[in-house]
Amino acid sequence: MEWVRTQWWRDSFAHWPNERASKSERHHLWKAGVAAGPLDNWLFLPRSGFCGAVSELKRPGASPSAVTESQREWIERLRICGFCVEVHFGWEDAAEFFSNYIGDAMARDHDPVVTEIINRYRKEGII
Repeated sequence: MEWVRTQWWRDSFAHWPNERASKSERHHLWKAGVAAGPLDNWLFLPRSGFCGAVSELKRPGASPSAVTESQREWIERLRICGFCVEVHFGWEDAAEFFSNYIGDAMARDHDPVVTEIINRYRKEGII
């Protein structure tokens, strides 16, 4: 997600490198205590009642079943902790999510995507 480097909030953004080159590297990391399933992209900026935003990025056209059980558990825990969390299929979808999440105060208060997310999380008792 090259576009992140052009954003003012780039220093609050982190990518969790889940991509592993080999089975032996995965085993070594597991032995070192690295957890399975952390989501791909993290933005550590509080907005609209959330403490940050997290995106799991899947390739365009992937099935929703591409989200692993471990990732589903992370999603649930992060939502309980007050993060805005979504799964995205393609970087354009993720870029729109983070752009809407960041928005300025005026846009945030009137953005239908953010409003829908906040209302859904309130209904689910997450916030």
